[in-house]
Amino acid sequence: MWPRWGTGHRAGTVSTPTDGARAYWVFGGGTSLALCPLAPPSFVAGGGFAFYSQNLAHNTGFWPKTLTCDVFPTITVSTTVSPSSCLVNTNSVDISAAVCATLNGTYTDAVTTSAVVPVTSCVGNNGFCCISYFPGAASIRTTIILILKTPYCIGFLIAVILNLLLPEDKKELERAMG
Repeated sequence: MWPRWGTGHRAGTVSTPTDGARAYWVFGGGTSLALCPLAPPSFVAGGGFAFYSQNLAHNTGFWPKTLTCDVFPTITVSTTVSPSSCLVNTNSVDISAAVCATLNGTYTDAVTTSAVVPVTSCVGNNGFCCISYFPGAASIRTTIILILKTPYCIGFLIAVILNLLLPEDKKELERAMG
């Protein structure tokens, strides 16, 4: 019927390994981490289900989406190098060109420069944070975040790692040798 891990099982009870310390470590390590939520989804993925969750997932979390973005959206930033001015006699005054002409002054336009700058933070963009992602990095990120958000998967991986790392018990080796 059910596989027996040890002796003294009763119907309807949870069976635990009773032969050696290795089996206890593997079983205990795997189930203790599988039965408790280790990392809340908002910590791992960033955001949750709020209207601003795409912005948070891009900027925060265990592995933010900004690290897997290939092409960021851009904005044009204009900066004023020197403001407009009017030279009347020997005084420089900040007034309009029409008033400067009325005062018989020399008007100088403002000098501005503009540059196209990528927007790497996703603050106030309503989820428009990246134009395209690295395909491999995005899929690896999604896989790792799904594993970290699922405690049962974490417990399974811990049990597999413990099963590979811990040495066999002497009793189990003697029983296998026969």
